[in-house]
Amino acid sequence: MPDPASPHDRDRPPVPRIDGDPRHPGSEDRPVGLVPPNLPVGRYELRFRAVERVFCAPMAGAMWRGVLGRALKHMADGLAPVPRGLSAEQARGLYRDLFETPPPPDAAKMRKYTAVPHPYTLLSLDDDRVLQPEEAAVVGLTLVGRSNAALPGVVAGFRRAAETGIGVSRGRMALDAVDAVWRRGAEDRQPVHAAGGTVTVPPPEVPSTPPMPRFVEVRIVSALRLTHQGRLAGPDDFRARDLLMFLVRRVSMLSTFHTDTPLDTDFRALKESAAKVRIVERNLALHRQTRRSSTQGREVPMDGLVGWCVLDLAGQGALWPYLWLAPWIHAGKAATMGLGAVTLHPA
Repeated sequence: MPDPASPHDRDRPPVPRIDGDPRHPGSEDRPVGLVPPNLPVGRYELRFRAVERVFCAPMAGAMWRGVLGRALKHMADGLAPVPRGLSAEQARGLYRDLFETPPPPDAAKMRKYTAVPHPYTLLSLDDDRVLQPEEAAVVGLTLVGRSNAALPGVVAGFRRAAETGIGVSRGRMALDAVDAVWRRGAEDRQPVHAAGGTVTVPPPEVPSTPPMPRFVEVRIVSALRLTHQGRLAGPDDFRARDLLMFLVRRVSMLSTFHTDTPLDTDFRALKESAAKVRIVERNLALHRQTRRSSTQGREVPMDGLVGWCVLDLAGQGALWPYLWLAPWIHAGKAATMGLGAVTLHPA
């Protein structure tokens, strides 16, 4: 995947995180009536080891999502053993909640839709490569709100998928460990599972928002798919407000359907604020890619933006908590397939 160089020349980390000192001077004023989001998340790294040669797909995140869904569906349908501590009914609910995600019957939002935003994101940076035996692979996983309790079932699904075989060659892998990361700080990690052991479920936490820098570099780790005037945004028509308002809507939906604290704020004021944010530097390109859809029986275009841009957030502090959540929940379409991952850096 093309990755235009950043002016700060930082190495891209294996899983998105927030680097640098965030304590740059900047406006943190928040107009009355603008309530910051309260979105608890759990962030995890799953470390796999190739037992056989594994051919990873061009969109490895979509590959991992596919094998996880298949493993959970087999559990739900009684075609695979249900992990210890999980009932058959809970296994069926796990697949439904993560892959079908129906809205509650009395939901006021998205009444016309049959599903709501899925409460997780995946990320793999092993796109279009071959893993040799004993070579490691890392998959990033975010579970939002109540879905964090599903961690043991998700780990069991990943373990079964890896042991059964993944990739075009169905190469077998082993799940060696799972760590909780980003819980108290960018460097902290807490082991929650080791091979052959049980899974410890840490409580989800609302990421603590640091003071806002005036200038923020948004680095796109995996292709970002946003729409502008009804079509996919390209390098020239990408706007800061499209990114920021997508994040506001995403946080609102995730909060409404997957937490006990729906977002109640002044959305009009946020929209007006987003329109004032300027892109002062950009180095963006359109990355063309496809994924194989077994449902549709064809290659599906999944083009998106890669590169970086620098935003001037002066005076728009109400938007900072939403942007700060982007590395956890991703931005744009296909977050569950690993797209829209970003990192933030004071510029």
